[in-house]
Amino acid sequence: MDLINILLSSLGSLASITGLIITIKKEENGGKKRNIVLFGIIFLLAVSTSILSYSYSKVTNERLKIESRKEAFKTEAKGLLKSAPSYISHYEPGENEGFIYGLLILLESNKDIYPETYNSYKKTVIERIEKADSVDVYKKRDIMEDCGNSALQFLKSLSNNK
Repeated sequence: MDLINILLSSLGSLASITGLIITIKKEENGGKKRNIVLFGIIFLLAVSTSILSYSYSKVTNERLKIESRKEAFKTEAKGLLKSAPSYISHYEPGENEGFIYGLLILLESNKDIYPETYNSYKKTVIERIEKADSVDVYKKRDIMEDCGNSALQFLKSLSNNK
C-alpha cells in the first residue's frame, strides 16, 4: 500500500512538472537558459521528494514490524502464562525446570527484539540450574522453587509490558 502511495505521489509530481513545462514552452519569451535551469530544479525536487518518501516509508515499515512483533511476543507470553502452573510447587522441581526452560525458549525466539533480557535471563537460569544440579535433592527443590517463582513473576511482567 505504501509503495502505491509513493508511485501515485511521484506520478502526480510528474504530471505537475509536465503541466509547468507545457506552460513555459508556450511562453518561450523568457529565454531557454532560464527554462533549462527551472526544469533542472523541478526535476531535482521531484527526484529528491520521491527518494525521501521512499526512505520514510521504509523506516516506518520497520518500526511497524518491530511493534507488531512486540505485540505477538506479549500474546505468546500471555499464552505461556495461561499454561503455567497456578503455583510453583516445592515438590515438583522437574515441572519448575520445564516452565523455566519454556520461558527461556520464548525469549530465545524473540532475542532480536529483547537481546539484553534474553542474555540476562539465560545466564541467570543456567547458573541456577547448574547450582541446583550440584547439590542434594532438598536444596535442589528449594532452588528450583525459587527459580520457578521468579520465572513466573518475570513472565507476568513480560505479558503486561507496554
